[in-house]
Amino acid sequence: SLQDLGQLEEGRNAHFEAQITPVSDPTMRVEWYKDGRPITASSRITAIFNFGYVSLNIMHLRAEDAGTYTVRAVNRIGEAISTSQITIVSKAAVTGDLGIAEQQNYIQSVEQLEQYQKYQNMKFYEETPESTQRPEFKTPISDQLNIREGGFAHFEGRLEPVSDPTLRVEWLKDGHPIEASSRITTFCNFGYVALTIKQVTIHDVGHYTCRAYNSLGEAHITGKLTVVSRQDIIVDSQTSHMGMEKIQYLEDSSRYTRSTQRR
Repeated sequence: SLQDLGQLEEGRNAHFEAQITPVSDPTMRVEWYKDGRPITASSRITAIFNFGYVSLNIMHLRAEDAGTYTVRAVNRIGEAISTSQITIVSKAAVTGDLGIAEQQNYIQSVEQLEQYQKYQNMKFYEETPESTQRPEFKTPISDQLNIREGGFAHFEGRLEPVSDPTLRVEWLKDGHPIEASSRITTFCNFGYVALTIKQVTIHDVGHYTCRAYNSLGEAHITGKLTVVSRQDIIVDSQTSHMGMEKIQYLEDSSRYTRSTQRR
């Protein structure tokens, strides 16, 4: 379920996220609402739905962003709803308790600071932002064992820091970089990393590693994928059938032996 974000300052970012199931339902539809009205995606507000992971990101918060946010997941069987609240602390609230002269001085200082920051950004726009924390995975990724050929495998984990623009994330199979395709997709959003493999084949068997790195260091986690091939399934099915026939034969033989002994 969504967590209440509480009070956030105007100009900051807000991030809602939740996990929903089932993760592979093609009929699943996810909708976001603010105060009961559908949210329209824009360059400032983005919604994501990926393999059971849903999130809503709001950049550069404004006073009008305050309210109740709802995520609604719907499929053919039913629906699930979760809500969360945001309160925005605006600049007006910061200056509201000041006198007129103090307010003017405060606003003038803020404007001067904004002008200085714009100048600094123009002057040093080529500088790369610096990392403040080395990467660290907060959860392991679960092994995907005995996945049936033709099915899907899904690895996911949690990573920090969540808002480092210099952080790089890559996935490797048996030490070699994985190339994304229509069958294999990778995902990274606000500390959530995932790898999904559709139409799994026996060639996908191996060890999968997620590697995250920035200027302060790197971290990695690894999970294993094993696949049950169609041939194995057929053989297993035949073996089970033969086994049942053998059990039936032994039971019939036992009955015949007991009957003969009574005579």
